[in-house]
Amino acid sequence: MSKFKSYRRKSRLYTRIDSTTEQVRIISKKEKILQEERKLKPAIDDTVAVGKKSDFVNTNWREGEFIIDFMRSKMQNDDKSKVSARIIFSPINAKRLYGTVVESIKIYESQYGPIK
Repeated sequence: MSKFKSYRRKSRLYTRIDSTTEQVRIISKKEKILQEERKLKPAIDDTVAVGKKSDFVNTNWREGEFIIDFMRSKMQNDDKSKVSARIIFSPINAKRLYGTVVESIKIYESQYGPIK
């Protein structure tokens, strides 16, 4: 058990070290979002868990949303690709996805070498 007692008020984390000493740490919005994401424990349906392979991605956007279409071509030279999934993101969630993908690629390349 920790001898320090912590409590939170708005964007500040207070840690009482002893009866006269208190440490204050300001929590950034990014850190607050990351803490909330760590709490998420999404349930996944068996049919979704199997996944779908995607060979192509098409991205479109409007003022309030990003639209990402995932496509799979049946044959290598097939011009007709069918959209297998369409995901619509708010701009902030699209940017979070971007950051997550960039970070994941860095980790992947550190383990397996550069992607060619």
